[in-house]
Amino acid sequence: MKNRGRLVGGRWRSLGFPFVFLLCLFFFLAGFFGSTLFSHKDEGILRRRPRMLGESVEGFDLLPHGETGEDSLSLIPYQVLSWYPRALYFPNFATAEQCESIIEMAKAQLQPSSLALRKGETLDSTKGIRTSSGMFVSASEDKTRTLHLIEEKIAKVTMIPRSHGEAFNVLRYEVDQSYHSHYDAFSPSEYGPQKSQRVASFLLYLSNVEEGGETMFPFEYGQNMDGKYDFRKCVGLKVKPRKGDGLLFYSLLPNGTIDPASPNANFKAEPLNVDGCTLLKGRVSTKDVFGMSDSDLVPGKYEGGLKLWEGSLDLVKTLNTEIKEKTLSFAGKRVLELGCGHGLPGIFAISQGAAAVHFQDFNAEVLQHLTIPNVKANTQQMALSSEKCNSETELRYFAGDWSDVHCVLPHVLPDDNVGQTVEGTAGYDIILMAETVYSISSLPSLYKLVKKCTSSLHGVVYVSAKKHYFGVGGGSRRFVSMVEKDGVFGAVLVAEVADGSSNVREVWKLHFK
Repeated sequence: MKNRGRLVGGRWRSLGFPFVFLLCLFFFLAGFFGSTLFSHKDEGILRRRPRMLGESVEGFDLLPHGETGEDSLSLIPYQVLSWYPRALYFPNFATAEQCESIIEMAKAQLQPSSLALRKGETLDSTKGIRTSSGMFVSASEDKTRTLHLIEEKIAKVTMIPRSHGEAFNVLRYEVDQSYHSHYDAFSPSEYGPQKSQRVASFLLYLSNVEEGGETMFPFEYGQNMDGKYDFRKCVGLKVKPRKGDGLLFYSLLPNGTIDPASPNANFKAEPLNVDGCTLLKGRVSTKDVFGMSDSDLVPGKYEGGLKLWEGSLDLVKTLNTEIKEKTLSFAGKRVLELGCGHGLPGIFAISQGAAAVHFQDFNAEVLQHLTIPNVKANTQQMALSSEKCNSETELRYFAGDWSDVHCVLPHVLPDDNVGQTVEGTAGYDIILMAETVYSISSLPSLYKLVKKCTSSLHGVVYVSAKKHYFGVGGGSRRFVSMVEKDGVFGAVLVAEVADGSSNVREVWKLHFK
């Protein structure tokens, strides 16, 4: 990401988030995913919608988008570059005169750019991470009113009030200057408790660049999340600066958690023997990751992903038994683990030669601080042993609620083909779930996701759970009852754990009828 003498900047207001902003975000997302006039009820949520602005986009060349982006423009000049992360591009957002006005106002006040420090970091240890110069200025300080107009326009297209933003940060990058890979949101586990949080950022490019200067998203579509990439090579989704164009990207997911991003927090691993299989079990605390006291469940914020539940171990044991009895093989299969947490069942699938293993959890922080490092620790251990581990296994990680995470998962059946034979890469061969059916309120969305993600050719689903979860109403029997009533899947009980001292636990196997 080296630059050839460019003025980058007008980084509008990395947008802040007091409590009242949740309402604004709700209405923004509602308008974004639905039609502006509420007249497209039957259309997919990824369809582009005309917005408020009517500038012409004639002559605009479409940018290369990521795997989840869209390749055409709507009447309003924006292009969806990616849905994971959420990134939108606005061509010709500002005029050349406005860009020059901002440059002229800022250039005499530029100072070396500063950097927010994580716990344990110092100015010396972070030297060289951010080498640009910059300055902060609010719209009220600009006598030309250029920033006022830009700010109003940003508020209009994002539907986010001007009062919820920080000051503009105008940045200049000289030749060979850069800002290393980073994230705009601040994880409490790394930066300490946050009174507010950055939801999104809007970049306004003030000049053209002959070479370099790209803004990159290395984790687009769940790629490169094992950290094995060189940011200087600009991997993933890349956006090249063009004078007057804008880039909007979100740092938080719709559920309010940080998009998978930051380094791991206080991760420790210890060996665990599961039915003769040695796996590594990671350990982090809710205090380290979420900045709150240890808790198994905080509805809507934390769903227990940092705790190793018995159902995960039951599932690994059952999978091992199925393999020994030659009723299951992971070799060459696509596997999805829902509600992964530690990811032990998915890690077991890796050890058995799966072609692809994708991990999903409600909390991005769980993926960041537990799942990814735990997978990495186990695969490194496998490489040193005689495991069947396929070093080419495709590993990806997805955060989000079961009601909408299918939008970013790569192997999903079309709505009208659920339960029908579909050739090609639609659906996963094996879906693994441990302790996911605890809440009665979430069962419908979970089951709908399972149907959309299971390959209709030969797909199977393994569900490990307690027979009944007291206090929240869910359980394996209630979930199986829903499955049998629907009639799409058949269900077979393959394992039961009843030790007399704890809740009865079960493992069920589902398959299309």
